[in-house]
Amino acid sequence: MRRVHPALAAIADRAAYIGGVDGVSGIAAAKRLGIRAVGTMPHSYVLIMGSPEAAWSAFDNYSLKTRRSLLRLCLLR
Repeated sequence: MRRVHPALAAIADRAAYIGGVDGVSGIAAAKRLGIRAVGTMPHSYVLIMGSPEAAWSAFDNYSLKTRRSLLRLCLLR
C-alpha cells in the first residue's frame, strides 16, 4: 500500500482485502492472507537497483522464471 508507514502497510492491506478488494501488492500481507501478491513493483526496488532500467530488467528476469507470462506496466517520468 502506497503512502502508508511500513509498519502499518500489512494491516491496511489486510483490512482492504477483507473489505472486498481483489488483491494486495504487499508481500507481507499476501503471505499472511495466503494469497498471491499482485500489483506494481515497489518503488524501493528502483532505489535498491540503482536505476529504473536495472530494476525493470531484474524484475523481468525474476518474474519470468516464476511465471509463464507477465503483464508489465511501466510508469515513465
